[in-house]
Amino acid sequence: MAVQGHYQPLFESEKEKVKDTMWLTCEIWDDKAREPFLKGSFLKGKSIRGIGNLIVSKWIDKNDGEEKSKNILRINKLLLDEEEFQNISNILNMT
Repeated sequence: MAVQGHYQPLFESEKEKVKDTMWLTCEIWDDKAREPFLKGSFLKGKSIRGIGNLIVSKWIDKNDGEEKSKNILRINKLLLDEEEFQNISNILNMT
């Protein structure tokens, strides 16, 4: 997933600034993952929306012994319906 940073420019010159993009690995497990495939909701190239937790996976590299880490978005709920997405978006924007 690609996430673009949002910020309020302080100066006129910053309005044209390219936003940073962070790429995240996403994961979804069990019935939450199986259901959309069974319903035919997932198609190659189709956008998906979801709500989840950002976690940091840490491990020790077997080759060099250094600690490595990676940000992962663990999706808890897929928002496949446009109305459901709008409802959740409205709730989140109220906070």
